[in-house]
Amino acid sequence: MVLSFECASAIRPDQTMVCASPPLAAMDIQMHTLYTVVRKFIPASEREDLVAGQRAFINTRAACGTQFECIGNAYAERITSLGQIIDSIGQAIDQIQGQQQPAQ
Repeated sequence: MVLSFECASAIRPDQTMVCASPPLAAMDIQMHTLYTVVRKFIPASEREDLVAGQRAFINTRAACGTQFECIGNAYAERITSLGQIIDSIGQAIDQIQGQQQPAQ
């Protein structure tokens, strides 16, 4: 798994904190994985909002500086948000599959 950014290129305090902290790095990997999945499965018409949400998250995380708890909270909120999108995609798929089931 890979972080959402390269630690060798990290220049902002929040990025260096994520690179130095295994728990924050794990959250970054989880968030990046969810974001990648969501981006692949949402309609193109919704991608602009997804990207805007990701930019807002990055700005929120950056505003935390090196505050571990603040960065962790930013990740937790973004992970929850992306998880909700994945849940709604799953529900839509279930609904479509249910409509395609032959009546018995």
